[in-house]
Amino acid sequence: MILKNFFKIILTGLMILPLWLTETAYGCYYHPYEVFMTSSQFYIGEVVAIDESEILIDVADYFTTNEESETIPEVLSLGSNISWHLELGDYVIVSFGSGIPDECVPYTGLPGSEIFHVTSLDYATLRVNAVVDQDRIMLTNFVNHRATYVYRLSGSPTGSIIYRTHRYNPIGSTIIHYEFNLIVGQITTIDEDAVTIEVWDYVTSDGRELALDRLSLRSSGQPFEGFNVGDDIAINLRHTGVSGEDARTMSTYVPRFHSTDIFSVNILDDGSMHLEYIREDSSVSAFYTDLLQHRSINAYVVTFGGVGRYKSVARLVDDELVMIYEQEEVLEELVDLADEAWVERLIPWVTVGIGGVLGVAVVVVVTKKRKRMVDDGK
Repeated sequence: MILKNFFKIILTGLMILPLWLTETAYGCYYHPYEVFMTSSQFYIGEVVAIDESEILIDVADYFTTNEESETIPEVLSLGSNISWHLELGDYVIVSFGSGIPDECVPYTGLPGSEIFHVTSLDYATLRVNAVVDQDRIMLTNFVNHRATYVYRLSGSPTGSIIYRTHRYNPIGSTIIHYEFNLIVGQITTIDEDAVTIEVWDYVTSDGRELALDRLSLRSSGQPFEGFNVGDDIAINLRHTGVSGEDARTMSTYVPRFHSTDIFSVNILDDGSMHLEYIREDSSVSAFYTDLLQHRSINAYVVTFGGVGRYKSVARLVDDELVMIYEQEEVLEELVDLADEAWVERLIPWVTVGIGGVLGVAVVVVVTKKRKRMVDDGK
């Protein structure tokens, strides 16, 4: 009887668990760009009329994430919404058909819709206006490619990375934006919590020049453990600027648990440089080495990778993939990254949930057993 009740408890818990997970996964904390990019229909046009109850948009273009195309309406009617801050003559893009549950979508005139200002109706010059620079880059890329790609933004202390994956052929994630300042130099002084570097090379994501001869780094941890005076070192800093005694010296602080990318530099016989990541990650070492050699980010394909260890890294050259690093042969596999990511997110919750159910079951069984012993004693 105890064993039967035990399995009943587990079965009930497993039936409730998916509902609990679904509620957690679809919490109402979505950023507007998430609502926008999970939609299925997109209209680009000009605001031609505004009154207390209606906003009219003269539609210039329309695209959808579905293969089925619909007739483009000449005029799109929206409910009036003061939060949009629209004026006559504004160029906008409107999305409909959000995949996010309606109860989680803030009121924007119509359920499941979101709207952004754009700078033009011409794709050659169209830019989506957004407060955050990374959102602007991601949304503009999304619109200009007519929702062909799925986008994800990963932030880190060393810079924000925007990845995109082809919606219908997800063989890998391409980096379309990565902010970095990779500075290379020789260590001139070093102690337990500080290091001074004489700068002799650098490469930046925006191609700008760095007015920098010397870099002074302080830290409460030991990020420079293993380095010595005279060693060549490379470091990726998100922010750069002069702050030292003279105009070409920068001093900055690296927190104890800062994830700044630091590399040792090996100069090969042919004069080329190879960067070795201090965390012994071959994929990151290969990525930054290629980045330094080519002096720019260009277009990288990070196959089945995230912001951590990549399984393979390739450079996109004339629509051809040039392999830089490959942990396993995965480029030929067609794996749905969205499903893969969902499974990865689900596993910890399932583990915790099953653990919780088993814990409750054990408590219930022990309690009943003790009660029976007390009753027998009476």
